[in-house]
Amino acid sequence: MALKLRPLELGELIDRAFTLWRAHWKTLFPLVLGFQLVTYAMTKALAIFANERFPLMNQGGEAMTEAYRNNRGEAWLQLAGLLGASSITMLVLLWVSTVSSTAQSHWLYPTVVGGPALSLREAFAAAMKKLGRISAASLWAAVWTVAFSALLMLPGGLMLGLGMYLLRATQEALAPVGAIVLIIATLVMLAGIAIALLWSLIRFSVISQVLALENLSGWGTFRRCGALTSGRITAGFFGFVKVRLAVLVTLTGVLLILINQLAGAPVWVLYGIYGNGFDLQNLRLEQIPPYFLVPAELLQHTVMSVVLPVYTATQLLFYVDVRVRREGLDLQLKLDETKAAA
Repeated sequence: MALKLRPLELGELIDRAFTLWRAHWKTLFPLVLGFQLVTYAMTKALAIFANERFPLMNQGGEAMTEAYRNNRGEAWLQLAGLLGASSITMLVLLWVSTVSSTAQSHWLYPTVVGGPALSLREAFAAAMKKLGRISAASLWAAVWTVAFSALLMLPGGLMLGLGMYLLRATQEALAPVGAIVLIIATLVMLAGIAIALLWSLIRFSVISQVLALENLSGWGTFRRCGALTSGRITAGFFGFVKVRLAVLVTLTGVLLILINQLAGAPVWVLYGIYGNGFDLQNLRLEQIPPYFLVPAELLQHTVMSVVLPVYTATQLLFYVDVRVRREGLDLQLKLDETKAAA
């Protein structure tokens, strides 16, 4: 049953998102679970690959420190390799997540605005037909995020260089100043990264909905996301689109993180049993029997498959709300319905 389309306040958006999720999570569960299993397989493959190719990085805190002292070149080489492999895996996982959310949006949209309902197979097939556009849009989003992150990290990087110069200065009195500058520079760089990632998350929060519901190229999707998430849509502080999105992303994100941690409790128990308490620096995952670890990890991914659609529902309702306010989407749909009836 379609929802009555009208401009919604923030509280109404959240309430409708959870209502939509409660009504349809059972139907969406097989679709989301399939993508979650792909995610799990990739993260597991990365762990196995890292354990074989970068053994120094998996020896625990004290052993790793010893490796940096006695075999510094190899340790740095393995660290660079691990970071590279992790970065590539992360990008692919984000791509898989976008494909999943695009398929979910294809299925959920008719239930929000009315129209012919899709089967899960049809929603999945519709997303698969757009893999090229999804890849192109994801690439543009990644390039923008990296460039914006580099820009915000630049002040901290310059301060880092100044701190290193002061530490190496011949005047001993400058060394404490250099240490302070290094600390501040590190904080500035971390703040820059955090702001850039949050800004990127907000700017591209409706990328899956644009991909699912609008016939645009990868570059067109990139620009459309910027247009939909800019400016304001009503009076007051919460009328700014990015402020509204920040509230929605924070609330749903924190909820999903909490549920993920609770679902991962069996994994943490195994860490405590087979590790040195909860000292993760000295934990080696190969010490945990796979017949215990794998079911615990699969349980976590299964639980997340139940709750993840609430995030897609939130972003879809926000996307529809922005178009109702700015483009009269509700009127367009009524006009199309009238023409079809005639």
